[in-house]
Amino acid sequence: MSFDFSHLHSADEVVQAAAELRERSDEGRWALGALVCWFVPHRKSGRPVSDEERTVSWLARQIGIPRSVLSAYASAFEFWGEHHEDISMGGVSWHSASMARQRVGWRPGQTVTDELRHTAFGLLESEDPPKPSNSVTVEQYIGRAMGNLLKAIPLLEPPQRAKARIALAALEDIET
Repeated sequence: MSFDFSHLHSADEVVQAAAELRERSDEGRWALGALVCWFVPHRKSGRPVSDEERTVSWLARQIGIPRSVLSAYASAFEFWGEHHEDISMGGVSWHSASMARQRVGWRPGQTVTDELRHTAFGLLESEDPPKPSNSVTVEQYIGRAMGNLLKAIPLLEPPQRAKARIALAALEDIET
């Protein structure tokens, strides 16, 4: 898969593309959360580390993602369940939904009551959408992305390195 952003000519177009990519990323987070809830239906709270299969820690090691991240995906899905589709269609990010879950005080393993979920929906409705920063330019965002890619390349397997280099080249094209 190659990444070519050369068709993006304005900051508005970059923002639109980034928003679409964020939506796709959110879909993946909800899907991973659902998968973890199915694979490990009775997750233990805290930070259990185990070599046995059917634990979040085991699955996280298998796919190379931090256990805490995978657990957060599962917690958000466990709380919101099928309501996550309402959230996504409303344009609310996975991150905002996860934060609303945390703000109402719900923790994995607890019962999700209608009252808790209603309160969390209220938090989502009352949040103002994030405003773009006037102090950070598109060029600075691109520079940060390039820096992150440069840091990640040595940690990747050869096929992923090639993809990262292609993305880096696309970002360099946008910056110039």
